Amino acid sequence: MTTKDTTTITLPTPIKKCTRKEEHSRSAVHAAMLSYDPSLGGTVLATDGATLISIKNLEGTGAATTKLVHRDSLNNRMQGSRVELSDDMLMVESSRDKWSKGEYVEDRPAPPYHDVIGIPDEDKVAHTVTIDAEKLYNMALALRAAGQRPTITLYFPKNNSAISVDGGIGVGMLMPCNTDKTYAASKTRFNAHAENAKRIQE
Repeated sequence: MTTKDTTTITLPTPIKKCTRKEEHSRSAVHAAMLSYDPSLGGTVLATDGATLISIKNLEGTGAATTKLVHRDSLNNRMQGSRVELSDDMLMVESSRDKWSKGEYVEDRPAPPYHDVIGIPDEDKVAHTVTIDAEKLYNMALALRAAGQRPTITLYFPKNNSAISVDGGIGVGMLMPCNTDKTYAASKTRFNAHAENAKRIQE
């Protein structure tokens, strides 16, 4: 599908749900920022106002470019998809080797991603826990009251044992996961993503 003057970025995971469904008057939270630099790889930045994701070093080809892609142009394929960016047209892989037209967002500025990405200083981190997000999501759905969003309250013990979960119609317990991540490694990653976002948005 790639043509002359087209930049292709491979998105390894679904990102659509990390954008906001409704448009915002001040910034394009209903879009994802896709950027590619031949020497640095591809980047995707997305926020819905409550969450924010940054993924960099993505595979891609073509010239350097940065575009805001409307959320309705993205898909939720678990295996990800490819996106082709050119000045006059956006093409998104809707299924294997099948493509559909998308649209850019040009009437609103991108959110200030680089001002938000960060990690607290180590002496301000109260507690660190690694959890299986899928298990937590499944619990939230199971404990959701009819007609309500799957919101839950978590109580973290200091000794990293089972986490108490309070939901709409019941309660539960969730065991944390083992991890080899360290604060220093996480801080390095956050700093790298913040610097990358700043480079793209300057």
